[in-house]
Amino acid sequence: SSNSADSDADLAERAHLQTDVLSTLLSHLTSREVQLLRLRYGLEDGQERTIKECAEIMGMNRETARKLQHACLEKLRDARDVGSLQEYLLTVA
Repeated sequence: SSNSADSDADLAERAHLQTDVLSTLLSHLTSREVQLLRLRYGLEDGQERTIKECAEIMGMNRETARKLQHACLEKLRDARDVGSLQEYLLTVA
């Protein structure tokens, strides 16, 4: 049916948009910060992890990982490139 084809196209478009948005946001972070967020929120494998698990995988203590996560989220909130992200979203919407 064309309905399922439409929903498949919507899903593919949404996945592509999510990838583009993530790329834009992650471009503001260091590779260590990106690794932490990918692990913490399951951005690659869909498996979210605790701060403790992330710290163990990355070979740091939990407090360092917690501070790193906090710094990442602050950077993303303050991202100067938000204007270009909004512009991108307007062009694909």
